[in-house]
Amino acid sequence: MEQHIRQFMDRYLSRGKIAYRLPVAIPIGQLCPVIEETRKKNAASLPLKAQNGLPFWFVVNKTTEAQCDAAAAIARRSFVFDELSGQTVEESTIDEAV
Repeated sequence: MEQHIRQFMDRYLSRGKIAYRLPVAIPIGQLCPVIEETRKKNAASLPLKAQNGLPFWFVVNKTTEAQCDAAAAIARRSFVFDELSGQTVEESTIDEAV
């Protein structure tokens, strides 16, 4: 079972996706609580509440780290684009006035 816990820590899948990847001998009801507890032990908590009122937490693994990096890259590009387009509009306005 330890092998499956490590596997599903690296690949952050939902309960439904885990269920059909498990051998028949391992019941999902037995493995999922262990996976969730392991995830919580390795999780980062945020000062936010989830819809159920409990603290919001997430696990940083290779997959989520790559997604966070991609989101940050998009945000940086967007910020740079906004700065450049604002500068271009200002310069164009000055050129028109002259």
